[in-house]
Amino acid sequence: MSIYTTPRMANYLIKSIKRMDYCSFFPWIITSVFFLLQIRLLHVAVMPDTDEGVYAQAGRLLWQGQLPHIDFPLYHMPLLPFLIGLGLQIFHNIYIIRVFFLFIHCFTAILLYKTFNKLESNTAAGCVALLFYFTFHELVHHDFRFLAIRQLANDFLILFLYAGIVHTDRKWSSPMQQIITILSGILFLPSIFCLASASIGLIFKTESLSAMTVIFRRYSVIGMTAIGMIILYFIMVPGSWQQVILAQISREGSSRLMRITGMLDAPFDYYFYAISVIGLFYSLFVRNLRSLGLSMLGIVCISLFLSSNFYPHYLSLAAPAFAFGIFCICLLIDRITSVLITQKYLATGAAIIVQLILLGFQLHISLPSLLKEWNTNNHQDYALFLQTLHHAPKPLLAMQPIFAVESDQQLLQDNQDAYMRSPVTIPFNRSSFFTMEQHACTILLDSGANGFFPSDIQEIWKRSYKTIAVSEWGTILVTQHANCTAVTFP
Repeated sequence: MSIYTTPRMANYLIKSIKRMDYCSFFPWIITSVFFLLQIRLLHVAVMPDTDEGVYAQAGRLLWQGQLPHIDFPLYHMPLLPFLIGLGLQIFHNIYIIRVFFLFIHCFTAILLYKTFNKLESNTAAGCVALLFYFTFHELVHHDFRFLAIRQLANDFLILFLYAGIVHTDRKWSSPMQQIITILSGILFLPSIFCLASASIGLIFKTESLSAMTVIFRRYSVIGMTAIGMIILYFIMVPGSWQQVILAQISREGSSRLMRITGMLDAPFDYYFYAISVIGLFYSLFVRNLRSLGLSMLGIVCISLFLSSNFYPHYLSLAAPAFAFGIFCICLLIDRITSVLITQKYLATGAAIIVQLILLGFQLHISLPSLLKEWNTNNHQDYALFLQTLHHAPKPLLAMQPIFAVESDQQLLQDNQDAYMRSPVTIPFNRSSFFTMEQHACTILLDSGANGFFPSDIQEIWKRSYKTIAVSEWGTILVTQHANCTAVTFP
């Protein structure tokens, strides 16, 4: 090597280091920290009361060759069950699937940061928005770690915005948005409305009428194709629209006005909602943010008002929109400080301090509860419970399907409508319960059973059948009917 080459290489490296944007590492650091916090004890975490078990059981049945809506009830579109079932076929372990989805949920947020920064470059505002996003209690408390439908819908929305804002001129941008829209449609129908709202914002983002016409045609084709695919699904699969649409809108409704007051009463997220909505309204007065801010407000309204019924976690569908509101409130703080303080560096420093104060209050409200879930949901003995359930005779009568999925048990079909969580009330009587008992070889009186089986019937079963395990997740009984195999343990 020439003696002149080494100094040149050193000089090149020094110049490269000087050109590096160290601030670009902040989102990666933030995301990595929250990913590690949530994955650390995931292998021993238990959360049976979520809808994860429903999707996982539907995925198992789907990959066994059964058809959703025909052979078993499914009250949402089939994409998430399909993906979970595929993962179970490959890995035979739901933990690996949870890790994969957690990784996607976390690192997709970096694309959200890049999307915001494309609209207006501001590292501090983007990082604060990202930290608010990761401490949105309804979004991440447990549904980031346990498979949930709205969290995956958010990932699709972020990818859609990223392709439409950051890479709008790339050839692959439109096909990617088309694929995302179709996948969103066969994942969760309300997410189609969210993408439609986002599309409107992207159409009116440009001020050129000719460019607006081109973009309108692009999103019209994307939307009509996705709607056509959804209609085709409903036509080809008998009973699908009755379960996915009719059963959902037939649920007992709740007051729309009370939902607004419920946002303000949310114990961990009221502050997040309040300042985010302020930021969204502020965006309506900013030229390059106005159209997107309006579409984000539309997404908030969709998550709040679209469903006939309402639970607080429904608002997690608007997580990217709320994060955009935080980004906008940080931009507002920047502009206020730049007006009040003429020195550029002092104004920037003051803005960052105010933003950190806002962030500090958010962390004070939300982070302790999140850390408690991530650090104390630690059940080392859960594996023994699953092993006992695995070796119990089949089929299993239970109300929380996740236990059957994790223990590779066969669930009884008599109460399928109930444990698949039908939105409408399914009539079961005492005769139905005793019929289930006669068909079951194992009964698990879990947390879901307490709200389904009458307490006196549970007591009869406990006295009549042999108890092989009692734990915080339920009591395992074996019926020892003539058609059942004996209990065997390794």
